[in-house]
Amino acid sequence: MRFFFSDLAEANGATAAAVQSDGQVGRGELGAGVSERASFVGTLHGRQTAAKGRQEGAGRENAVAVALAAVRLPCVGSDLLVTVNAPARIAGGSASAEHAGAGDKAGADQAAQDILGRVLRSLSVHDWGLFG
Repeated sequence: MRFFFSDLAEANGATAAAVQSDGQVGRGELGAGVSERASFVGTLHGRQTAAKGRQEGAGRENAVAVALAAVRLPCVGSDLLVTVNAPARIAGGSASAEHAGAGDKAGADQAAQDILGRVLRSLSVHDWGLFG
């Protein structure tokens, strides 16, 4: 799970990334049709700090709550990665501040975790042939 989190941090150009917790959830937390085929469901919750888009410089980096899950699907030789980001702190100099307001965003970590849970419970694959 930490590999996926680190890979995401690198892709986001994060200047800081910290894992808050990681673990597994039961296959029963997945949508019908996927739960029977999954052999492992790992989760991770953390925070990353990065500037939005191509913005650079002090006062432009936002903190983002990250919740991710990897669903191992050995029947198709693949992992399905689900990632949810929620703004935790928006810097005053960030382009996001214009639309969402600068400052701390209460409940970001829990919101990201709740959304991830809903996505996993509603997860459905309509065409398993997509995995090749």
